[in-house]
Amino acid sequence: MSKRKYVLIGIMLMVFFVIGYFNISLTSLPTTFVNVFKDNLTNEEKFEQVNRIEIRQGGIVTEDFEYIAPENDSVLTLDNEDEIYQILNSDLRIYNGGRIEDNTNSVFYLFIRFKDGTEQQYKIAKEYIVVPTPNNNKIYKVLDDNNEIYDYLMSLYNE
Repeated sequence: MSKRKYVLIGIMLMVFFVIGYFNISLTSLPTTFVNVFKDNLTNEEKFEQVNRIEIRQGGIVTEDFEYIAPENDSVLTLDNEDEIYQILNSDLRIYNGGRIEDNTNSVFYLFIRFKDGTEQQYKIAKEYIVVPTPNNNKIYKVLDDNNEIYDYLMSLYNE
């Protein structure tokens, strides 16, 4: 084999390594939080049917989607349409893929309750958003410099 073939094979291996190491998706494009929320709605759920949003800071959601509260658990409930709209209609740019470094000590759990009794859950951190699904969690990297949803939730807890 010639030297060029070895160089080409080496470059191809490096490209595959970088794609795998940094979790780069070649099929997904950046989207927004509102699009992800709307994509996760079932046939019965509609954007207008959101009854309230419960917000919890910290804690853990198990694999069975059960919430284990921290010792100082406080729940904020948003039932005002304007506040609900402000959170759910966010144009925050996110990406399904990419390398995420979890250096955030503070996370928020959104429990979106619908009028028909169903719910959706989201984990919001400064650098990422997790959408729990029955098969596995979808992790979206926040592309914007400021995560407006996280900042808004933090401001609610600081009041």
